[in-house]
Amino acid sequence: MCCTAYRLVTYVKSVNYHRVDDMRSGRSLYRYLLRSTQKLPSNAQPYYRGNIREHFDNHSQETDQVRLHQIRERAEEDAKWILAKYKVEH
Repeated sequence: MCCTAYRLVTYVKSVNYHRVDDMRSGRSLYRYLLRSTQKLPSNAQPYYRGNIREHFDNHSQETDQVRLHQIRERAEEDAKWILAKYKVEH
């Protein structure tokens, strides 16, 4: 998987299940990223959706708030970059 795709999905896998606010924030980003894949060409959608799901599960135990914030910011930047790469309005 390319570096950018990994960073894009890194946050969604980093939900802190110990705090309700963090869980909502992670879920809302997860939904946003999945909805964003609908704007991509049909051949790219399964790749990004699969990675988002996989990495969300792999990192669901992340609890460090500073790290979660960094991951979220990077995921949002990467989502914008990927949409721009495919020339999709975000």
